[in-house]
Amino acid sequence: MRLCHMSLAGAAMLPYSLSGAGQGPSPPDLSPQKVSPKEPPFLPAMPDFYGSLELRHSTSYYYQQKGLPEREAPDLRLHIQAGAILYGGHVDAFITTGAIRYPLSQRVFQKRPEAAFDIYPVKSRYVKIRQYHRLKLPFEKRDEYLRTYDSAWEERADADGSVYTIGINPWAEWPESFSFGQAIFKGGIDIYTYMYSKPVYKEIQTSDGPVLTDEEDHKPMIGSRQYLSASYLPSATRRLKFRTTLYFHSHYYPVYRQKNDRLTDNYSVRRFSGYRIRASISLTRRMTLINDFYHYHSGFFSAKRSGPEKRFKNILRITTLL
Repeated sequence: MRLCHMSLAGAAMLPYSLSGAGQGPSPPDLSPQKVSPKEPPFLPAMPDFYGSLELRHSTSYYYQQKGLPEREAPDLRLHIQAGAILYGGHVDAFITTGAIRYPLSQRVFQKRPEAAFDIYPVKSRYVKIRQYHRLKLPFEKRDEYLRTYDSAWEERADADGSVYTIGINPWAEWPESFSFGQAIFKGGIDIYTYMYSKPVYKEIQTSDGPVLTDEEDHKPMIGSRQYLSASYLPSATRRLKFRTTLYFHSHYYPVYRQKNDRLTDNYSVRRFSGYRIRASISLTRRMTLINDFYHYHSGFFSAKRSGPEKRFKNILRITTLL
C-alpha cells in the first residue's frame, strides 16, 4: 500500500515538475552545447624564408659617338641573396652580397652589400603597387671599381657612404591564355630618389671645366622609368619562358654654373631608352638558366654624348634556390 501511495503521489506531482510550478530554480541544463571557439589574437604570419645563389657573366659593348666600336667590358659576378616573405607576400625583406672579378686581373672585389625592404599595399591579380627601400652599406672603393661607372649619375648614386633609395612602383598586368601557350602583358612606372650618409658637394660648371667645391649640395636626384613588357610561356613545355621589355629612363640631377661671378642652378636630365630580350629555362625545380640581351640607345639625345656610350649588354646567369 505504501508503494502504491508513493507512486500516486509521484504521479500527482509530475505535472508540477514539467510546468515548473511550485519549484525553485530550475536545474542546470546538462545537454551538450555547441561552444564557438575563441578567435586567437592577431599574430604576424610566419615568415617564409628563402635564399638564392647566382653566377653571372656579363659583357658590355661601348661605341663611340660616330658609331664605331670602342671597347668591351666583361666581368664575372657571384650574387648571394637571403630573405623572408611575410603577411602572405605583402612584405619582402632580403639582403644581397657577393663578389666581382674583372678580366686581366686575379683580384676579386666584394660586391657592395645591400639590404632591401619591399611593401605591397596593393597586390591583386591585375594591379600591384610596390613601395620599396634599398640601403647600400658603406664600403671602400677601388680604382678598378670606379671604372665600371657609365655616367656621373651612376657614380653619385654609388657614393662610398651609405646610400638609401626609396621609390614606388605601380604596375598593371593582364594574363591571357591561348591554345599554343600563355601570354602576360605588363606596364608600369618606377619613381625613386636617393639619400646619403655622407655630404655631397656641389660641382660647378665653368668655362675651364667642372670645379668641385666644399659647399654641400642639398638638392635631391630623382629618377623615373616607364616600361612595357610581354611574356610568353609555350604550352608544349612550361620550362621555357620568353619576355621582351621596352623601357624609357629619365635621370634628373642638379647642375650649377658660374657666369659673370653669379652662380645659377637648375636641373639637367639624362634620358635613354632601350629594350631587353630574356629567355629562361628551368633546368630543375631549383635551378634556372637565364640570358638577357640589352640594347640601349639615346634617341634624340645622342648628340649630347661626350664620350663612348654603352650600346649593348649581354648577361648569362644560372640561379639556384637554396
